[in-house]
Formats: sequence, C-alpha cells, structure tokens
Amino acid sequence: MEINPEIESKVDNEIKISEEKKEQDIQNDNINKNMKKISKNNDLEDEGKDMELTGQILFRRTMGKKLCSVTLLNDKEDSTIGVSIHDPEIIPKLKVADLIYVKGRVYYHKNNPQNKNIQAEIIKILGKGPDAEKINNKRKYFFDNKNSLTNYDTLCTNTKKGKPCTNPNCKFRHEVKKEEEEMLKINMLKKKRAYDIVHEGDPLNQEDKFNKSLRNSEFSDFLVEKFGLENIKKGFVLDIAGGKGLISYFLTTKYGIKCKIVDPRGATLPKPKRKELKKNNIVIEEERKMFKLETCDELIKGCSLIIGMHPDEATVDIVDVALNKKINFAVVPCCVFHNKFPERKLKSGKEVVEYQDLIQFILEKDDKLQTAFLNIKGRNKVIYKIFE
Repeated sequence: MEINPEIESKVDNEIKISEEKKEQDIQNDNINKNMKKISKNNDLEDEGKDMELTGQILFRRTMGKKLCSVTLLNDKEDSTIGVSIHDPEIIPKLKVADLIYVKGRVYYHKNNPQNKNIQAEIIKILGKGPDAEKINNKRKYFFDNKNSLTNYDTLCTNTKKGKPCTNPNCKFRHEVKKEEEEMLKINMLKKKRAYDIVHEGDPLNQEDKFNKSLRNSEFSDFLVEKFGLENIKKGFVLDIAGGKGLISYFLTTKYGIKCKIVDPRGATLPKPKRKELKKNNIVIEEERKMFKLETCDELIKGCSLIIGMHPDEATVDIVDVALNKKINFAVVPCCVFHNKFPERKLKSGKEVVEYQDLIQFILEKDDKLQTAFLNIKGRNKVIYKIFE
C-alpha cells in the first residue's frame, strides 16, 4: 500500500514536534530540580524567566566535579553575568577567554536582588574569543570601573563571622545593616549547629585546634601513638587516596616507616619534599588505581596498616577491606557521596545522607571499632581498629 507523501510529511512533523516537546519538558524538569536544590541551599529565588546568552569567559572557578561558576562578558551590553554550570563533561573543557553559548533559568539572591545568575542547562563552546591580552585588559577595566566585578559594598568576611577585621587595606564593608542582622544571626546559628553535630563528643576546644594544613603531620603522630612504631614497621602502611602524599612523607622521614600510596590520580608531593626524599634515597611506592575489596589482594600483601585521611569515595572500602582481611586501619571520614552510593542505609533504614549518618554507617559494621579526635580544625573524627 502506497503512503501519501503529504500524510508521511505530516506524521514526520508531528514526531519531530513531539520529540522537541519531550526534550523541552526534560530540560524544564532539570531546571526545576536544580532550582529547588539551589534555592534550598543558598537562599536563592527563581526569577521565572529563561535567558540565552553568548559571551566570553572572564573568570572561571571550579567547585568540584559537578559545579563550575563562570563570569561571562557580554560584549554587546559591555556587562557581566555569573553562570553556574553543572555538566561534568563540559566543565573540564571550559577555559578563560572561551566564547560560549548558554541557555538557562535566571535566579537571584533573596538578600541582594541585583545579584543575578544563570543556572545553565544548555552550554556550547563556540571556540576561542579575543586573545589573553584583551581579556586581561577587560578584567582590569571591570576592576577599575564603577561596574567592577567586585562588589565592595559586600560585608567583610570577618565581620560576617563576628570577628574584627585585621586587614588595614580591606575595601569591603564593616558596618552591619539593620536588615542583615537577623540573617547573620541565623547563619551563625546554622554553622554552630552544624559544627556541634560534626564534632559531637569532641573534647577539644575549637579555638585551640591547629589549622587544617597540619592535619597530615597530626595524623601521622596519631598513628604511631595508637598502633605503635614497632607494630607498624612489621610491614608497610597503605595510604589510600593519598593525594599529595604528605602523610606518607611524614611517616617515612620522621619515623622511618615504609609506605605505599594508592591513588588513581597519583601523588603530587611538593618539589622541595621530593628533593629531600631523593637526597636521602627514600622511595615511596605508588599505585595508580582505585582501592576496592574485589581487587586489593596484591596491594595488601605485607601491609600492617591501612589509612585514609579524607579519602572521599574510598572511605567505606578501606573499612570493608580492613575488617574482611583483619588488618589494622584508621580512617578520617569526610564527604558522604549520597548520590553515588544511594544504596547505603543504616540499620534503622535511614539513608546515609549526612556526615553523622556516614559515621554511624561505618560504626555499625563492627561493634569493636574505636573513635578519636585529631587536634585539627575541620572534620577530625578518626575511626580505627587494632586487631590483636
């Protein structure tokens, strides 16, 4: 049976329109989900309109794998606007001076309606914009011009925290407006509650704690104190998600302990410390791979201690491997990664969503696990076990 070309064309158009509508519905759904999440976390309001914009990246700030904030320069209006991008595939490709097209929903901050931002849903890189020299000139223009990107009417960070500002050249505002007082009190209360939850049972005074930059040396000393130098030296330390490799560096140079770093990104020890190791003929072994229970048999041969300082996704794997293989371990949990591990649940049935849930989730694995606190700011709770 022959099909009338007009009918065939009409059907094709209807299918095309249906697909476009479906795609638009998905985009709108994503926008609404993102807006709910953003509004909940940052006191943001949806302006109720979409915006399309082509501009050049003036500034770029990456905040994790799934969030990048860029400042776009709109040549037509000679103005700038902030754009939030959540696409993990395109974020690594974005560079300063790139010309990009964005489309998304506009939102603003409740306490500063003039501060607008685009929640980007569609992003296309159009190629390189003007050269670096021109970009630098434009950056300088916006800093020097009255339309400066930096809003010096913003409250000073120290003032927000209720502390005196020690910078004599600080250009930000130090007088709290009447309408800001309640907001600051609420924010301070939220931070205090969050701190109290994270540090429940911590006997250490916040003001007396060391800066987070000293966490690696503090953790190294803790390990030797708890597990004993001779016991650790019976094998080697497996440093999971070792990052820069500073914990292994301190254990090796200060205590003479053999270490092996396991990190898919590889260790990035600072150059002066690499020179020191080379000068003293010290080698810290590396394995560029993920640490999993199913593939760890070769890695743990001869291992006397498994450690992890804020090891991100590997936190629970460290505990599982150590308990399964009966190897001493110590881990300092940090991020929860609820979206990546939605199957994790407490014995009560509650999903592991917050930091305290993660701590409880780990402690429920073995009733003989012990806890301690490092004398550092930030998330400092250690979960460890010493096998007899």
